[in-house]
Formats: sequence, structure tokens, C-alpha cells
Amino acid sequence: MKIRINDELFERLERLAKLSLKPREREKLRKDLNEILAYMEMLDELDLSLIHISEPTRPLYISY
Repeated sequence: MKIRINDELFERLERLAKLSLKPREREKLRKDLNEILAYMEMLDELDLSLIHISEPTRPLYISY
């Protein structure tokens, strides 16, 4: 499913986040968001059927 940030959706996001962006900032952010979504779509297409987890995963912690 291709999701794109159009004007209407961007205005809703801007209102919800209580942002007040200049037109230049708005275009840059919309471009960045669309690139992130495109990357997520690419990740979604990966075939993970050959990956088997034999034991429960554990979070990685860095101890100092």
C-alpha cells in the first residue's frame, strides 16, 4: 500500500502536532516524510520467511 503525504494530510499532521511551518519548511518536511514512507514500503517487501528465531529475543542493553 502506497501512502503519500498530500496537502490535506500534511495540514492535519501540522495541526495535530501544533506546528506552524513556513512554506519552505513544510515542503522539506513533506519530502522527508515521503522518503521515510517509501523506505518503510521497501522494508515491507522483504521476504522474511527464511528467518527463524530459535529462541526468544532479548533486548540489548549497554551497561556502563
